[in-house]
Amino acid sequence: MRETLRAEKRLPDWFMRDLVQEVLIAEIRNGRPVFYDA
Repeated sequence: MRETLRAEKRLPDWFMRDLVQEVLIAEIRNGRPVFYDA
C-alpha cells in the first residue's frame, strides 16, 4: 500500500476511498510525512 501511494498509483476503491488517496498523495508530493517508519 505504501509503495503504491508513493508511486502515485491508485488502490482499489474497496480498499481506500479515492478522496483519502488524493489527500495522502498530495501530502507525499509536498514532502510531508504520511507513514510511520520505525
